[in-house]
Amino acid sequence: MPNVTEKDIIDFLENKVVYHNREIQRIRDILSALSGSYIENTENANQSLENISAEMLRTENDRTVFRAVVKPLIVPDNYRSQLPMSLKISYVLDKINAGMKDDIANYIVSLQPDLQLDRLTKHLSTVLSELKSKSLLSAVKEGRKYRYSLIRQQ
Repeated sequence: MPNVTEKDIIDFLENKVVYHNREIQRIRDILSALSGSYIENTENANQSLENISAEMLRTENDRTVFRAVVKPLIVPDNYRSQLPMSLKISYVLDKINAGMKDDIANYIVSLQPDLQLDRLTKHLSTVLSELKSKSLLSAVKEGRKYRYSLIRQQ
Protein backbone atom coordinates (compact mmCIF):
# COMPACT_ATOMS: atom_id res chain seq x y z
CA MET A 1 0.00 0.00 0.00
CA PRO A 2 1.43 3.40 -0.95
CA ASN A 3 2.42 5.79 1.77
CA VAL A 4 -0.04 8.73 1.80
CA THR A 5 1.40 11.91 3.23
CA GLU A 6 -0.31 14.95 4.65
CA LYS A 7 0.76 16.91 1.54
CA ASP A 8 -1.00 14.34 -0.69
CA ILE A 9 -4.22 14.78 1.27
CA ILE A 10 -3.97 18.59 1.13
CA ASP A 11 -3.33 18.49 -2.65
CA PHE A 12 -6.28 16.16 -3.13
CA LEU A 13 -8.60 18.42 -1.13
CA GLU A 14 -7.40 21.56 -2.93
CA ASN A 15 -8.13 19.89 -6.27
CA LYS A 16 -11.63 19.06 -5.00
CA VAL A 17 -12.19 22.71 -4.05
CA VAL A 18 -11.13 23.85 -7.54
CA TYR A 19 -13.41 21.26 -9.16
CA HIS A 20 -16.44 22.23 -7.07
CA ASN A 21 -15.85 25.96 -7.64
CA ARG A 22 -15.86 25.29 -11.41
CA GLU A 23 -19.08 23.32 -11.06
CA ILE A 24 -20.69 26.13 -9.07
CA GLN A 25 -19.70 28.64 -11.78
CA ARG A 26 -21.02 26.33 -14.50
CA ILE A 27 -24.37 26.03 -12.71
CA ARG A 28 -24.54 29.81 -12.24
CA ASP A 29 -23.88 30.27 -15.98
CA ILE A 30 -26.64 27.81 -16.82
CA LEU A 31 -29.08 29.57 -14.49
CA SER A 32 -28.26 32.98 -15.92
CA ALA A 33 -28.67 31.65 -19.46
CA LEU A 34 -32.03 30.11 -18.68
CA SER A 35 -33.26 33.24 -16.91
CA GLY A 36 -32.20 35.44 -19.84
CA SER A 37 -29.97 37.74 -17.79
CA TYR A 38 -26.88 36.76 -19.78
CA ILE A 39 -27.80 39.11 -22.65
CA GLU A 40 -26.67 42.22 -20.80
CA ASN A 41 -23.50 42.44 -22.87
CA THR A 42 -24.53 41.54 -26.42
CA GLU A 43 -21.06 40.98 -27.79
CA ASN A 44 -20.16 38.47 -25.08
CA ALA A 45 -23.60 36.86 -24.94
CA ASN A 46 -23.11 34.57 -27.92
CA GLN A 47 -19.70 33.41 -26.66
CA SER A 48 -21.08 32.60 -23.22
CA LEU A 49 -24.05 30.80 -24.77
CA GLU A 50 -21.67 28.74 -26.91
CA ASN A 51 -19.63 27.85 -23.80
CA ILE A 52 -22.74 26.95 -21.83
CA SER A 53 -24.14 24.86 -24.68
CA ALA A 54 -20.86 22.98 -24.99
CA GLU A 55 -20.87 22.26 -21.25
CA MET A 56 -24.46 21.09 -21.25
CA LEU A 57 -23.89 18.73 -24.16
CA ARG A 58 -20.84 17.21 -22.52
CA THR A 59 -21.27 13.56 -21.74
CA GLU A 60 -20.31 11.84 -18.53
CA ASN A 61 -20.24 8.07 -18.10
CA ASP A 62 -21.63 7.55 -21.64
CA ARG A 63 -24.84 9.46 -20.94
CA THR A 64 -25.91 12.92 -21.99
CA VAL A 65 -26.31 15.27 -19.05
CA PHE A 66 -29.10 17.29 -20.76
CA ARG A 67 -29.64 19.30 -23.93
CA ALA A 68 -29.83 23.07 -23.76
CA VAL A 69 -32.71 25.13 -24.98
CA VAL A 70 -30.84 27.32 -27.43
CA LYS A 71 -31.76 30.94 -27.89
CA PRO A 72 -31.29 32.54 -31.31
CA LEU A 73 -28.17 34.45 -32.24
CA ILE A 74 -28.13 38.10 -31.28
CA VAL A 75 -28.12 40.47 -34.24
CA PRO A 76 -25.92 43.54 -33.69
CA ASP A 77 -27.36 46.94 -34.60
CA ASN A 78 -24.41 47.82 -36.82
CA TYR A 79 -21.41 46.11 -38.35
CA ARG A 80 -17.96 46.60 -36.83
CA SER A 81 -14.77 44.83 -37.79
CA GLN A 82 -14.15 43.98 -34.11
CA LEU A 83 -17.28 41.82 -33.87
CA PRO A 84 -16.77 38.08 -33.41
CA MET A 85 -17.40 36.11 -36.60
CA SER A 86 -20.66 34.62 -35.26
CA LEU A 87 -22.08 38.13 -34.80
CA LYS A 88 -20.84 39.20 -38.23
CA ILE A 89 -22.69 36.21 -39.69
CA SER A 90 -25.88 37.05 -37.79
CA TYR A 91 -25.67 40.68 -38.97
CA VAL A 92 -25.26 39.61 -42.61
CA LEU A 93 -28.02 36.99 -42.44
CA ASP A 94 -30.34 39.57 -40.91
CA LYS A 95 -29.68 41.85 -43.90
CA ILE A 96 -29.91 39.21 -46.68
CA ASN A 97 -32.45 36.90 -44.91
CA ALA A 98 -30.76 33.71 -46.17
CA GLY A 99 -27.67 32.86 -48.12
CA MET A 100 -24.98 30.39 -49.03
CA LYS A 101 -21.51 30.60 -47.51
CA ASP A 102 -20.24 32.50 -50.57
CA ASP A 103 -23.07 35.05 -50.29
CA ILE A 104 -22.19 35.67 -46.65
CA ALA A 105 -18.47 35.96 -47.45
CA ASN A 106 -19.07 38.42 -50.30
CA TYR A 107 -21.29 40.59 -48.09
CA ILE A 108 -18.69 40.65 -45.30
CA VAL A 109 -15.95 41.56 -47.80
CA SER A 110 -18.14 44.38 -49.13
CA LEU A 111 -18.36 45.74 -45.57
CA GLN A 112 -14.74 45.05 -44.72
CA PRO A 113 -12.68 45.20 -47.96
CA ASP A 114 -9.34 44.56 -46.24
CA LEU A 115 -10.29 40.87 -45.74
CA GLN A 116 -9.13 38.22 -48.20
CA LEU A 117 -12.12 36.42 -49.68
CA ASP A 118 -10.53 32.95 -49.88
CA ARG A 119 -9.29 33.00 -46.25
CA LEU A 120 -12.61 34.37 -45.06
CA THR A 121 -14.51 31.64 -46.91
CA LYS A 122 -12.45 28.92 -45.23
CA HIS A 123 -12.98 30.51 -41.83
CA LEU A 124 -16.71 30.86 -42.50
CA SER A 125 -16.93 27.13 -43.26
CA THR A 126 -15.78 26.32 -39.75
CA VAL A 127 -17.90 28.90 -37.95
CA LEU A 128 -21.06 28.13 -39.95
CA SER A 129 -20.61 24.43 -39.27
CA GLU A 130 -20.27 25.09 -35.52
CA LEU A 131 -23.31 27.38 -35.45
CA LYS A 132 -25.33 24.83 -37.42
CA SER A 133 -24.33 21.97 -35.11
CA LYS A 134 -25.36 24.06 -32.08
CA SER A 135 -28.73 24.81 -33.71
CA LEU A 136 -28.01 28.54 -33.70
CA LEU A 137 -28.59 28.76 -37.47
CA SER A 138 -31.04 27.08 -39.78
CA ALA A 139 -29.39 25.28 -42.68
CA VAL A 140 -31.18 23.79 -45.68
CA LYS A 141 -29.15 21.60 -47.99
CA GLU A 142 -29.40 22.63 -51.63
CA GLY A 143 -27.40 20.23 -53.75
CA ARG A 144 -23.99 19.99 -52.11
CA LYS A 145 -24.23 23.34 -50.31
CA TYR A 146 -26.25 24.76 -47.45
CA ARG A 147 -28.48 27.84 -47.44
CA TYR A 148 -28.17 29.43 -43.99
CA SER A 149 -30.69 31.64 -42.23
CA LEU A 150 -31.26 32.98 -38.73
CA ILE A 151 -33.54 31.15 -36.35
CA ARG A 152 -36.12 33.75 -35.35
CA GLN A 153 -37.58 33.80 -31.86
CA GLN A 154 -41.30 33.13 -31.91
